[in-house]
Amino acid sequence: DNQLRGRSGRQGDPGSSRFYLSLDDDLMRLFGGAQVEGVMARLNIDEDVPIESGLIGRLVESSQTRVEGANFDVRKHLLEYDDVLNTQRERIYAQRDRIFDKEDLREDVTDMLRVEVGRRVKEGLQDPEGPWKLMAYLEEIQPVMDTPDVAFPNYSLKLMLDRLDEPKSADELKSALLELAADALEAWHEHHRSTAMVLIQNSEMGFENQYAERMDILDTFLEGLGYEEEPVANRNLSVELSNLVHIPLRLSAEQEQGLLEGSREAVEAVKDQIRQTLMQLFIRRLVMTLERRLNDSWNLKASDLMQKPWAEISALVMEKVEETLQRRSNYVLGDSGDIARDLEANSELLQAAVTDRPSRMRLLLLMTQGRVITFDDRSHRQQIKAARRLTYIFLAARQLEGTPVEQVQQDVLQHLGKAQDGLCEVWGASELDRLAKGGHKLGDVTPDWQERLQEAMGPALFERSAGLPLDQLSPEARKHAVGVLGRAVQNRLYREVLLTKISELWVEYLTQVEALRVSVRMEAYGQRDPLVQYKGQASEMYSQLLSDIRAGVIAQIFRVRLVSREEMKQMQQQNSQSALQETGEEPKPKKKGRKRH
Repeated sequence: DNQLRGRSGRQGDPGSSRFYLSLDDDLMRLFGGAQVEGVMARLNIDEDVPIESGLIGRLVESSQTRVEGANFDVRKHLLEYDDVLNTQRERIYAQRDRIFDKEDLREDVTDMLRVEVGRRVKEGLQDPEGPWKLMAYLEEIQPVMDTPDVAFPNYSLKLMLDRLDEPKSADELKSALLELAADALEAWHEHHRSTAMVLIQNSEMGFENQYAERMDILDTFLEGLGYEEEPVANRNLSVELSNLVHIPLRLSAEQEQGLLEGSREAVEAVKDQIRQTLMQLFIRRLVMTLERRLNDSWNLKASDLMQKPWAEISALVMEKVEETLQRRSNYVLGDSGDIARDLEANSELLQAAVTDRPSRMRLLLLMTQGRVITFDDRSHRQQIKAARRLTYIFLAARQLEGTPVEQVQQDVLQHLGKAQDGLCEVWGASELDRLAKGGHKLGDVTPDWQERLQEAMGPALFERSAGLPLDQLSPEARKHAVGVLGRAVQNRLYREVLLTKISELWVEYLTQVEALRVSVRMEAYGQRDPLVQYKGQASEMYSQLLSDIRAGVIAQIFRVRLVSREEMKQMQQQNSQSALQETGEEPKPKKKGRKRH
């Protein structure tokens, strides 16, 4: 009211004001409107007669004050919720602004690596199954680099190269490689054995639990039949039971009648049918899983095994696993194995690997790559596909067992730091070649870049190289130019990855926080303050957001690469052709028509 008086009054003259308020107004309805209405009804006052009273005026004023206070409390309470998200928003936006403005993001990425990899290493070394999951994670985030300029292994290969040390001859290196392959294959096979045993145990436990559940459902169903006063004439018990136990059952008319009459033979027949169907399902799933993992095909039929106890099934399946692993060992190892033949066929690389570490890395990669003959169902032809015949993850995991956590963390971070340097060199060489193809020179770059190149190369070398074509630079000048350009490209790619990942996950986070804000009101029913619960859960979600950002950035920084426009066009063409092949369609020829002038 005071605001309205101030806006409508003339300057210098307070004047007078009159306000009209209906008894049906929400304000009067909430604060004493019913009492005033009762007084008017008792006194039989006409509705058109205005009610003027200082008491009513003060009542309305106090009501307005209370409503205003209540609204203020609501807004203040909502502001407390908003303050939680606003604080997080300010931190995220400050981080994004720093990414935009900072010239070198290498330090930020290294800090992310230190936090995330340190956590992963600690968890991996404490895993009851061993640190093989840690090795698989490191191999996933940092693949092998093998380019004309840089050859750098992943961490598993690095451990294998350290194990080979420095051989004195090609024969010694070949023997060491075959011994390493045998140890790696045995470690891999041991993992397959333990995994197969765990799968068998889980299948047995799953079958027992599922069978017990079905038996409870069957008992409940049979008890319900006993309460039926009169049997239903057209009742299909097979369909009803199948829907209840989620297993297709086939019951004869005699068995259905026996169930209605409570016959023990009919009940046992239904139990036996449920058991056999469940047993067949779990055995088939177990065999198919192991066949797919071992890349083999066994002549095991679930229908032949469903009557056997789990001990015999376990022994038979493990026997098949051993046969597959032994066949693989004979195929890969030995004097006439695939690895020995590949080493003999690459004698020049073997000889060079005696003194060259990158060549030894290529030999280790060569031993892991095999070929298998498959049959294409669509073309009805045999095909030769690449297949992994060896992996070093499990042997490397064995080497890490018993090593202190701090030592492994320091070794992994040092290795990943060198991987960043290798990528920087690869990107710098690619950028220099791109500029050389465009006819650019060092003197053509912007003054900022000229200053950085002079600082790296020295004024004298830069002056001698500034006017030369980039493909005619001296080795020393090229090395410095590659380093400077590589850091620039690396920083640009880091900025792109960081901004993309932060923006993507922040949008998802806002949706999750809004859902939390709606659902946290239910905490009041448990005698807990919703605001306190909201602050706690939002804080945990924000910590998880930062962890997800770190994990997403680290998963991409070692895999991102520069692609030229020509390569991008080729990739798009290949993707379109593969999509057409999957759908079975052929590209439509362009229609020929008359040209319009």
